[in-house]
Amino acid sequence: MITLAPDRPANDVTVAKIFFDVLWHVVKVWCAALLIAVFVSAWRSSSENPLPAIAISLGSGLVSILALIPGCRLHHSAILAEGVGRSKSLAMRSHLVVVGAAAAMAIRFVGTIALFVVCRYLFGLPSEALAVHVGLWYGLLTTVEIFWLARYASAIDSLGISQTPLTDSSVG
Repeated sequence: MITLAPDRPANDVTVAKIFFDVLWHVVKVWCAALLIAVFVSAWRSSSENPLPAIAISLGSGLVSILALIPGCRLHHSAILAEGVGRSKSLAMRSHLVVVGAAAAMAIRFVGTIALFVVCRYLFGLPSEALAVHVGLWYGLLTTVEIFWLARYASAIDSLGISQTPLTDSSVG
């Protein structure tokens, strides 16, 4: 996992590493929730077909993984090769995180709608039940993704702030 600290070199934290780490967290939560969903659907009723619930769970996880792949491919090596300063490099890195997060949200949104349409067509479930199930997966996995992206983005931003104590003679 990535640990961001003010004493860590700026070149050591890449946008791709951040998105791979976020992807790892999303996959862990998805696998745990998938196991719970399988057990709940198996326990709930043996007369009901658990295939739609499992298919929605698998599809939602796949959409989450596919949404994060563009962020895993973002590189800022051209910026580092030009020899720009640390603050410029951190600013560009922050911008790339925002671009990757926006791309992930757009892909996740479109992928979730596509999953809803495909499941509606394949399984013929009522729209309300399908919307709730797909929406719950969307909410869970998006929350995990946003939490970790925000955490890493704020850590990158804090690397660029100088740590001047308030007792400094230049203050006040």
